[in-house]
Amino acid sequence: NNGYSFLAKSEYILKKDNKKILEEIGIKVYFSGNEKFSEGDKIKLYGRLIKPETLRNPGGFNENDYYRIKNIEYKMFSDNAVKTGEKTDIEIILRKFNKKVSQVYDNIFPKDEAALMKAMIVGDKTDLSFHTKDIFSRTGIYHIVAVSGLHIHILAFIVLFLAERIHKKYGKIFAIFFVIIYCVF
Repeated sequence: NNGYSFLAKSEYILKKDNKKILEEIGIKVYFSGNEKFSEGDKIKLYGRLIKPETLRNPGGFNENDYYRIKNIEYKMFSDNAVKTGEKTDIEIILRKFNKKVSQVYDNIFPKDEAALMKAMIVGDKTDLSFHTKDIFSRTGIYHIVAVSGLHIHILAFIVLFLAERIHKKYGKIFAIFFVIIYCVF
């Protein structure tokens, strides 16, 4: 069974004696179940929380310090989880939107052109080749890639914020539609 890992923040922890601990903590989850989760999913995990190991050998890897820097207090190995809902804050919505836009570009453009479109429209420069980055940098126009994606994010955030104030239910739909139209034209 191919497992995967992800970071989770707890809303609460339920102990064996059914006592709830209302505490938000960072948890590195190593999951071996068949379910697939996406960013923003609310899930109920079953497993035992384990404190990361401290340094045992001088000069060796200190798992506890490594996780603490990343705001992770526990790790958990689990093969049982249930999706219970979905988080709907603006940041998650924009990330999901960016992923969908990126997938569209990946499907309709060749690799290099898709990478450039993703960099300029959603600010995702991870797929830009070294050669492309070098050309943009040497010609002094690399800022176009960085600024364009940033502007789209800022615009999307402002439109979504205002649209949700006007109409809670249809605000998100309007904001997504507006940003798509903006990007296309």
